[in-house]
Amino acid sequence: MKDANDIQDIDDEEEFEWEEIPAVEGCDMEQNSDESDTHETRTETREENEGETFEIEIQDDGNKYDVTTTTAKTSGKSKAQRQIRITQHRAHLLCLVAAARIRAKWIMCQEIYAIALSFVTQTSSVSTDTPSILQCLYSRFVENYSPENVDQTAAWSCDLLVANAASPSLPPNQRAIIFTALCHAANLRSRLVASLHPTPLSFAKKALNPRYNKVVFDDANDSIFSPDDSALPTNPQETDAIRLWTQVADSVTNEWINVCPNRGVVPYEVFEPAVTASDQEQLVYVIALSVENGNDDENFLPPFRDVTKSFSTRWASRIAKLRPKDENEENSEIVSGWWQMVVWLGSASIPSNFDFSSDALGKMAADIKEDLKIKKSLENEVMPSRFDGFKGNAIYALERHLTQSEVIYPTGQKYVIGNFKGEPVYPRSHVKDVLSAVTWRKQGRKISEGESPAKQVKARGTGNIKKKREIEIDRINNDSEVSEMTDLFGEWQTEAIMPEDLKNGKIPKNRFGNFEIFHSNMKPSWGVHVRTPGAAAVAKKLGIDYAPVMIGFEHHGGRATPTLDGIIIRKEDREILTDAVTADTEYFNSKANQKKSRQAILNWKKLVEKAVVMSNLKEKYL
Repeated sequence: MKDANDIQDIDDEEEFEWEEIPAVEGCDMEQNSDESDTHETRTETREENEGETFEIEIQDDGNKYDVTTTTAKTSGKSKAQRQIRITQHRAHLLCLVAAARIRAKWIMCQEIYAIALSFVTQTSSVSTDTPSILQCLYSRFVENYSPENVDQTAAWSCDLLVANAASPSLPPNQRAIIFTALCHAANLRSRLVASLHPTPLSFAKKALNPRYNKVVFDDANDSIFSPDDSALPTNPQETDAIRLWTQVADSVTNEWINVCPNRGVVPYEVFEPAVTASDQEQLVYVIALSVENGNDDENFLPPFRDVTKSFSTRWASRIAKLRPKDENEENSEIVSGWWQMVVWLGSASIPSNFDFSSDALGKMAADIKEDLKIKKSLENEVMPSRFDGFKGNAIYALERHLTQSEVIYPTGQKYVIGNFKGEPVYPRSHVKDVLSAVTWRKQGRKISEGESPAKQVKARGTGNIKKKREIEIDRINNDSEVSEMTDLFGEWQTEAIMPEDLKNGKIPKNRFGNFEIFHSNMKPSWGVHVRTPGAAAVAKKLGIDYAPVMIGFEHHGGRATPTLDGIIIRKEDREILTDAVTADTEYFNSKANQKKSRQAILNWKKLVEKAVVMSNLKEKYL
């Protein structure tokens, strides 16, 4: 029997047609002794991306060929597709934040407040113990609503909520809004908590909430959802995207008490879904909306803060990975990342006329204690029990999971915070990015003198033939070994680049005749960056010393092209150049206008001449 390589050789030599496969002389085609039939068919099956298969059958009397083919491994989603998914995730999240803030604003509605007042009893106003008041209010509240037969119809306006408030089958989210208003009417510091569930970042179907899973039908006219099939998940509901409940601050302990609209007072652990739940069902974004300060402005929306980490015991190992990568940073001092910016814009800042009385500070005590609790819970989060739990973990890091451009610094036994199966565990804050000297220069920094590279990696592009030839030529010309590795350095090994001084009164330039300003600290004090179009030509005419300014690189087609933006000149030449550029611009504009006027006159002349010719032709022949 011949293998695939033998068959390929036969194909190359004989160049036979695929329709018929003649016997090839000189080839050993004897059958194995254990095979009874001399006429057999070899079938090769290949799995396709869609799960379909196709077969190739090669038949020949008395001969048998074994055909083996390999398929290229399919690549994942493209960068553009991933960016679109991130944009979709963020847009959906912003819509959910806006929806939650609008629902929190309904609590301040006079009609909702009046409905809440009807639940307040004399007993609740006499007691001063927050849990007792809360239990009394909830007992009075649930008497009006049935835990069974809950209606899942969403309320799209405050008026609709007011109209449905008396219904015993009021949906859970609407119950939470009214109960929060009830706590507010009872002079309890309360807030509305919203768990937001946007489109997940993952493309996997298992990452999606089962209610959102689509069913594909053979008929293109059929709906993509199956509302009639009881075995399939039901249609998405409001609680699949936004889940609301109430939190009340204890006046004694300054801790937040969770009140579920259907279950009453519950601990934080109740809200966390199972580990096996889909990504979209996890508590990735949980915000608390304040309803303390009302506002008559119709455009006013309640402020909110991110309290996700209070409800998660798996923040570092699971939840943080479900947010975009730039938000996995665990940095409480610097507001970074897109979501952090959204929270900052939606949070309530302390006004300049803030009353620092005991009552006002008491209202802030619960928030301060909550922040301390979150910080402590993160520090005490249990170390993962599997290697994959350390990958991308927001607290713990292993050296095996470092990327090509990452190192652990500082390192050493005294910085180790644990040990997992013989490997040292470091805090995630010790994982630092390392870049090449060229990349650091683009960021306005240079390698400090005497620093050794923190890491060496294979130079990009050394695998292609052209790069290998260049390296070999350098070795021959320099008569020394040229390294195929790229040196990487950490930020602690760099220092800010100071702008170059004038050399004999002349502007310094690189070997390409440009002046580099990659960062603001590279802009010299002796120079002026002029971005006016045509400034370079005017400076050249006047003999003013200048240099084109290179501000970065553009990457396209696998190559980097320098980006030039204006010129740099000495400060003493600024006034002369500005006046000359203005005069030159006015001159060229005048010339352009004159040319345009002449062209317009010529056009009119041609039009009149042709009109006269047409008139003469009509008079003579028509």
